[in-house]
Amino acid sequence: MGKHPEPLQVEIDGTEMVLLEAAVYEQLRAHHRQLGAQSARMHELRHRVELLDACLDDLMLHVLQLPACPECPGAECSATELDCPRRRLLTLLTNRPTGEATRRVNKRRRTRR
Repeated sequence: MGKHPEPLQVEIDGTEMVLLEAAVYEQLRAHHRQLGAQSARMHELRHRVELLDACLDDLMLHVLQLPACPECPGAECSATELDCPRRRLLTLLTNRPTGEATRRVNKRRRTRR
């Protein structure tokens, strides 16, 4: 919508109404449908992110149950991250963004517009 439509305000039987040209009304309906579709896509993406986050939490629990490196008999692994697949996975899983960090990023994006 390049220009704002100029609605004509009328009163019929004591009820205020707005008259729009048919083309303007159809354009408003099209924008409304587009916003509804975008909202549905965003809802689906949020749901997928929540599922992925839960999956990563489950993966973290499984990785924590893996035995330590064969080179490390104790509870603490002394191998470097690159040498130990378990430590590499734990590092990746513990350094991922949390829900709160994601919300802060999204809030910043909204305020920039």
